[in-house]
Amino acid sequence: MSFDTLYGPRFRLWVFAIYAAAAPLVLVGAYRAWQSNMNRPADWLPPRFEETQQLYWFVEHFGGDELLMVSWPGCTFDDPRLEVFAEALLEPAPPVRGTETAVLFRRVLTGPEVFRDLVDTARLSPQEALHRMQGWLVGPDWETTCLVAFISEAGRDDRHAALAWVYQAAEERVGLDPESIHVAGPTADGVAIDQASEEGLLLLNAACFAICSAILIICLRGVVLAGMVFLTAISCQVFAVALIHFTGSYMDSVLLVMASLVYVLSVSAALHLVNYYRDAVHEAGLAGAPRLAVRHALVPCGLAAATTALGLGSLTVSQIVPISRFGAYSAAAVMCGLVILLALLPSLLAQFPPRRWAAGLTPDEPFSPHGDEEGHFDREAMRLRQRQRRRRWGRLFRPVARFHGAILAAAGIALLVTGMGIAQLETTVRIHAMFRDDARVIRDYRWLETHVGPLVPVEVVLLYPRDGEAALLDRLLAVRDIQRSIDALDEVGTTISAATFAPALPEDPRGVMAVVQRTVLRRRLEEARDLLVETQYLLETEDEQMWRISVRVAAHRKLEFGPLLDRLHEVVDEALAAEGEGRPETVITGGVPLVQAAQSQLLLDLFWSFMAAFAMIGLTMGVLLRGARAGLLAMLPNLLPSVLVFGAMGWMGAQVEIGSMMTASAALGIAVDGTLHFVTWFRRGIADGQDRPRAVRFAYTRCGTAMVQTTLVCTLGMLVFSLSAFVPTARFSWLMFSLLFAALVADLIVLPAILVSPLGRVFQPAMRRTAMASRDPSAEPALRL
Repeated sequence: MSFDTLYGPRFRLWVFAIYAAAAPLVLVGAYRAWQSNMNRPADWLPPRFEETQQLYWFVEHFGGDELLMVSWPGCTFDDPRLEVFAEALLEPAPPVRGTETAVLFRRVLTGPEVFRDLVDTARLSPQEALHRMQGWLVGPDWETTCLVAFISEAGRDDRHAALAWVYQAAEERVGLDPESIHVAGPTADGVAIDQASEEGLLLLNAACFAICSAILIICLRGVVLAGMVFLTAISCQVFAVALIHFTGSYMDSVLLVMASLVYVLSVSAALHLVNYYRDAVHEAGLAGAPRLAVRHALVPCGLAAATTALGLGSLTVSQIVPISRFGAYSAAAVMCGLVILLALLPSLLAQFPPRRWAAGLTPDEPFSPHGDEEGHFDREAMRLRQRQRRRRWGRLFRPVARFHGAILAAAGIALLVTGMGIAQLETTVRIHAMFRDDARVIRDYRWLETHVGPLVPVEVVLLYPRDGEAALLDRLLAVRDIQRSIDALDEVGTTISAATFAPALPEDPRGVMAVVQRTVLRRRLEEARDLLVETQYLLETEDEQMWRISVRVAAHRKLEFGPLLDRLHEVVDEALAAEGEGRPETVITGGVPLVQAAQSQLLLDLFWSFMAAFAMIGLTMGVLLRGARAGLLAMLPNLLPSVLVFGAMGWMGAQVEIGSMMTASAALGIAVDGTLHFVTWFRRGIADGQDRPRAVRFAYTRCGTAMVQTTLVCTLGMLVFSLSAFVPTARFSWLMFSLLFAALVADLIVLPAILVSPLGRVFQPAMRRTAMASRDPSAEPALRL
């Protein structure tokens, strides 16, 4: 099919038929993708990372550290509801969201149960038993207690069902108001992320649609044309979401943002296409305008989509799995959206030409929607509109042209000062950083850590060779000594090990009474051995004997996890130094090492993804502008927003979390679209014989309005998500607003200052100014690079 046959009746029929046939399938795929939202921070690092492998190893051997701590005001040792609650949780849970009946918890510990085991089996005094339980089953008041429920494999597969069963059992079996109990732990974290990322999402999307629609109606001055753009953008958005389902993947809290981002980007691209359509109406009439608009828009819109996809696609270098998936799906969605845009919107314009809107394009002159006898419109009327636009943009052009040196100097100083702030950036992937202070998950953590004990886990595992029963006592004593050393660290709230459940151990079993003491201890340890194994703080295989020490730190304390892990390694190494060749292998895993690895990786990913985006887009710009210097200079205004915003964050001590990290590369890819359009029109002005100042003013006139309109759509459309209860989504929204607004300012002030200055010579195309110099530049809006 040749280009001239596009958007004819047969082509439009095929487009509408394919659209009608695919729409139900795409809608079903999008719905199923929305329903698949699932988040588990433990899966954020790829399997090849050492921290991930160690956590998988721990889960395989000990069943994992995923648990729920549950308590309520008045939950003390004499509360009979504790035992009833624990028994109820171990029963098969009723179906939730279509799931089958299953046992969602493999084990439940309660304060009274463990107290009895320590007194009866380990033969401890009540005071010693309470002392060992303090900080994980007994609160600082020595009365408040709790239950700790360990999730089963079925519960890990459906954490929503597990948490729902806790609240349901509390209400139906125990008579507790679900609002009165406090629940926290890794299982609750994943569910809280799911709920916070989805909370109010439909309302926020509706507000985004309303804001973008209002901007469209104002900018396009027509409800029908705005409706066509809206339909096209919604189609791109729904297809992007359905793509997740049809590729066998699932939705997560980060990908939820992609849908809205694709929508505003599609509206932005459609606005550019409509601006080309507006000019094409004057040149070819309504009948030929769709085809001519696509001919003129194909290169710039295609390049704009490509650079946006490069910016988003650069996020795939991230080792944080949700960010990498966001980059891959967003880049694919942008390119697929370009195909939908170029097929659907011009077909709609050709099938339902906006005659009333077209008549309003030349209010100062008589207008016929079919053109004059030659099929063209009044050139003088169009020149009048061009003069009006030149006068409006001239108010900005004149000070930019006059003070271009001062503008460039100020931009350079701002880059230098804020650039130093980037070195001060800190990252975080902590769960608490993802929620507002009034979120229930935060309130539950605070209550439980205040009234019971800390909840963030670190697991220390000592791997000894299994060489007989005689070594059991010596190893237990070594575990006790290491546990005490770890307890002495300021950052540690409490520790739990096999020594916690063992009989009382003498400080020096190697004295005068060593023989008698060892005999008695071996017998008592043998009696308590089942308890040690049952609690999973001792695990024996054919070849190894594994001793586990659980370390708990407070979630509400803003600890530096890196130094904490370093001190843990030092303490364990010092305690085991005396064992010489019999020294065990040590594994330190759990939530804290995983969070620390993710935080370190996040800062590296921010740097490398931005550098990858800058390099790829810069190379593309260099090829398009036919010069490395031109490509580099064109990228400087796009570098400025990211350095300003992230540098300011560094100086203010703001932390970069998973939502913030994505914005730098994404905004770079989006912001470069305006640069591309402005430089292209500038070069066209030069090619038509204008000097650089006039070419800059010509570029202002031809694309300045479209740049403002598309930035308004992108910034205001995304800004509404700053109201999200999920902090990464809200932070992503604010930063995208700031970055894209700063990019518009840079493209309309800094970039023209560069072009007007002597630096602008590198942008002049190396072509002969022949007959094009005498052609009226307003007569044909075609873009030539």
